[in-house]
Amino acid sequence: MKYAIAAIALWATQATAQEDPCTNIGDLAEQMMSHRQGGTAISELMPLVEGNPLFVQMLLQAYQEPRFGTRDFQRREIEDFRNLWEIGCYQAMTEKGA
Repeated sequence: MKYAIAAIALWATQATAQEDPCTNIGDLAEQMMSHRQGGTAISELMPLVEGNPLFVQMLLQAYQEPRFGTRDFQRREIEDFRNLWEIGCYQAMTEKGA
């Protein structure tokens, strides 16, 4: 996760002042985990993120998590994954600013 936090900090510095990069990270994490929970093959998504180490790390992490059969569990997993990445982003930004 340290690699991911460092990558988040680097990516966050490239966002404009008006954007909240952690919201953007959360949106992407949510989309990836939604695909995971929906049964999309990782091989379909990997070409979309190749070349971006942060997004590759996020996708690999999403696909290491279990896939659930009920909508409630899927929704919770998606929310938890989004929150995990947003927390990492905010921590990285706090550490960078300190």
